[in-house]
Amino acid sequence: MVRWSYHDGSTWAAVLFEGEYRTPSAIVGWAVFTLQEAEHPIVGVFVADHRRGLGYGTALVAHLLEQCKDE
Repeated sequence: MVRWSYHDGSTWAAVLFEGEYRTPSAIVGWAVFTLQEAEHPIVGVFVADHRRGLGYGTALVAHLLEQCKDE
């Protein structure tokens, strides 16, 4: 899983790759957390059809929120 942050720390993203290569075709899913919109945080998550129902979405969001609280 790879994560990064917008330069001011208001938006975070995590990307989950399948296998050892980080290429667009290896992306299984992603999650994003932002504080840039209105007064409420927004969380979004996507998991590829062939990997849904396996807990990847939950893992992405949990990982992302855990990383956000640490920084």
